[in-house]
Amino acid sequence: MENKDTWLSLKQANKNTSETLLSSIDEFGSGLRKRIAAEVIGNVVIVNKNCVFEVKKVTDGIVKFPDNQTIQNDNQGDNTWIVQSKSRISLNTTALGEVVVTIVIYKDMNGIISSRTSSNRSSHKEDIVNGPIISVSISDNSTKLVSPIHMTFEHGQKNFTNATCNFWMFRPEQLGYWDNDGCKVQTSNDTITVCECYHLTNFAVLMSPFVEADENTRGIRIVSIVGISVSSLCLILTIIVFARLWRYVRSDRSILLLNLITALIISYGIFIGGIDRTENKA
Repeated sequence: MENKDTWLSLKQANKNTSETLLSSIDEFGSGLRKRIAAEVIGNVVIVNKNCVFEVKKVTDGIVKFPDNQTIQNDNQGDNTWIVQSKSRISLNTTALGEVVVTIVIYKDMNGIISSRTSSNRSSHKEDIVNGPIISVSISDNSTKLVSPIHMTFEHGQKNFTNATCNFWMFRPEQLGYWDNDGCKVQTSNDTITVCECYHLTNFAVLMSPFVEADENTRGIRIVSIVGISVSSLCLILTIIVFARLWRYVRSDRSILLLNLITALIISYGIFIGGIDRTENKA
């Protein structure tokens, strides 16, 4: 949080600093995987207030994260958030044999990383990264998994809609973006989204801050628009009639009535123009 302004300025300048962060941690994990595979060092677990990083050898074919080792390996009391978090990872590596896996959960990079997608390369798209970023990689060189990885993402903000499971597409010499090829949503509600993917990289859930209208809401909206349109037309006709007959009907009561009609027309316009602008909760 103390560096929020710097991260924000870099993001607005379309710098790929957050992308460099992801790739640097990936390279660091790759180096540790090689040392662990060569039995130079043992498993590595780092827990702090912003992220959890683990590199470990998997011999039983099952990867679950976080586990008891992850939670216990914390000397500074920074693991409270990961203990309470609903974000989880499950991967079956039986078909790959003995592997060394790197797993990273970044607690919150919403204000840091771009929300560019394959369909919209602008970083000003309405969808946002709503929850942690999960990074998974293994020592095996295969690009596609036999058994998919299952990831549970706890939402950072509630009442968002249109959850999509995405991975970060790195592009040499160009800005990366979020893509959903090979990933799908298994289930999603107000608090979590469960994703299934057939490859490994950096994953996140993108969601829209707009509440999608259901059929009943659309019907009510149509009735509202028709009713307000008819009412506004009648109010405008009343103003025209008063304007034509003003010298006959001029009075304090008529002036009050015209002010009320004007206020109603303005309020109708604000209602029609602003009823769907739900991104501003206040």
